[in-house]
Amino acid sequence: MTEHNDTGDENAKPTAVGCVVTLLSVAVVLGVAYPVVQWLHSLPIQLPHEAVVPAPLLLGAIFYGVVSEFLKLLGVRLWAKGKKELPPSAKG
Repeated sequence: MTEHNDTGDENAKPTAVGCVVTLLSVAVVLGVAYPVVQWLHSLPIQLPHEAVVPAPLLLGAIFYGVVSEFLKLLGVRLWAKGKKELPPSAKG
């Protein structure tokens, strides 16, 4: 799952809160994927995997979006502005 950089700065780095939200999103994906796969293999009929397998990814993305918007409403930053690097000619 690729995170969206809201600062518009290509040098921006995720904050500790941003890292935790990302890890929780991955946990949601894995936590949903295991029961879905077990349920899929226990069915007597064959369902198309293309319809069932993306469901955990979709739920993880929805979780990330909802939590990140909620944290933005609270004023918690998920991205820190990166340091601007000077061109090599300006350093010396």
